[in-house]
Amino acid sequence: MNEIEQGGGQAALTRWQRIKANRGFRFAVLFVFVNLLYGVGQNLMGILAGVKAARADHLSRAALHDMTRTRAGLMHLMATPFGGGWGLGLIVLAFAIILAGGWLYVRVSRALERRTVTEFSGPHCGGRYAAGALLGLGLMSASVWMQHLLGDADIVWNGTLAISVITVLPVTLAPMFEELAFRGVGLRMIEESWGSGVALFITSLFFGLAHLTNANSGLMPSLSITVEAGLLLGMAYIASRTLWLPMGVHFGWNFTEGDIWGTPDSGNAVPGFFTTTTHGNALITGGAFGPEASIITPLLCLVATVVLYRMAVQRGYWQAFRNPFARRVAA
Repeated sequence: MNEIEQGGGQAALTRWQRIKANRGFRFAVLFVFVNLLYGVGQNLMGILAGVKAARADHLSRAALHDMTRTRAGLMHLMATPFGGGWGLGLIVLAFAIILAGGWLYVRVSRALERRTVTEFSGPHCGGRYAAGALLGLGLMSASVWMQHLLGDADIVWNGTLAISVITVLPVTLAPMFEELAFRGVGLRMIEESWGSGVALFITSLFFGLAHLTNANSGLMPSLSITVEAGLLLGMAYIASRTLWLPMGVHFGWNFTEGDIWGTPDSGNAVPGFFTTTTHGNALITGGAFGPEASIITPLLCLVATVVLYRMAVQRGYWQAFRNPFARRVAA
């Protein structure tokens, strides 16, 4: 190889190193990668649901394909009951996807960012997850029962919970991959440049916007998600500096909302141990979107968010605002 070719190769390598060193590039790659993992996981569970529905209802391949082309058809497939070994297989698949996704995220993040991945580390991980789950359970239960006490919701015991994709996915894949994307990648990397306040605001806003495409959604439900979930989950990460606490909150929230009280989970109907029927003022009940669009839920969550903020400040975890452009000019 002559000197010109060697020089060209070194220049190309230098350009690629500069690209990899760019924070925006690393952010985009990791965010897209996590969402691809989430999408693959959802599709795998959807395929299993399709196979189960085809066997149970004796559907042809053409009929199954037609069902997947509409939201109503997809929701019917997602609600297909998984009994016996099928139910166990669905749960095993969900946890296999979580473990594989976590392992791949750590490897890719370590290689791309040249850092030690600490989001899953730290003492008392199990305790933090359990504490988060109890917080999510308490907040959502308080919202549903306040609606009941105000006379806007009736709660009836069912006694059983049908295992299906619609009851398993929100409590397994969603807490894992949504927290990885919005808190593990988004909040963490924006915070490194701009500080905690800006990172919390931006990721909360986009977390709410991400729910605009849900069934029965709109501007007000999206705004509610921004305030109650985006801020709460973001502060849970900042106050603990691991993903275990926000993942626990997310799990407890979704499990309580759908699988326990049987209320719509972000606009999607979920059968639970109880059936909660709402009536009256949609501002109180959240209407067809569920308790997340109720005025009660953001108010409860704001109290918890303030408590977590105080914890973050006391522990020295809250990072003050900084302007990365000012540092570049000074340099």
